[in-house]
Amino acid sequence: MSVHGGVQARLRSGRRANAAILSILLAMIAMPVTNSSAADPVTFRNGNGLCLGVSGASLTEGAEVVQWTCNGGPDQSWVPVTVIKKAVFKFRNLNSNMCLGVEGGSTAKGANVVQWPCIDHTDQDWDTIGTDLVNNPTAFCLGITSAETFPGARAITWTCTNGADQTWSH
Repeated sequence: MSVHGGVQARLRSGRRANAAILSILLAMIAMPVTNSSAADPVTFRNGNGLCLGVSGASLTEGAEVVQWTCNGGPDQSWVPVTVIKKAVFKFRNLNSNMCLGVEGGSTAKGANVVQWPCIDHTDQDWDTIGTDLVNNPTAFCLGITSAETFPGARAITWTCTNGADQTWSH
């Protein structure tokens, strides 16, 4: 083999290696991105013994999240998806595949909590601090309107009081 032929063989070999690396990188880019392992769904039960669910098991964007008699339904099941650190999550509803968020991304106290397509927006980020679910950007707790104790009362964000409507076990 001539010197010229050896150089060409090495170039072909290098091109094949580069093509293989490029193929691997392109395959990695095409893979779906997930920030969580296959976490088990959780059911949030408040201090009043009622569970957090989507009103009427709705599949609609913006549907209200309410407290309801615990029934084990998929609208009351939330899959934690890790966001940034171990205690910050998005919670994806098992029934609708949408995330727990604050209506319109509001930072106001008393804002409605709704389900919305899971997006990269902080109103869907929740800290789990003890038994509190704290909306990450606002530092307000997930609670129930006027601390009501009846099924169907709306979930809202509110100043953390450690009240029964803001105490969530799972």
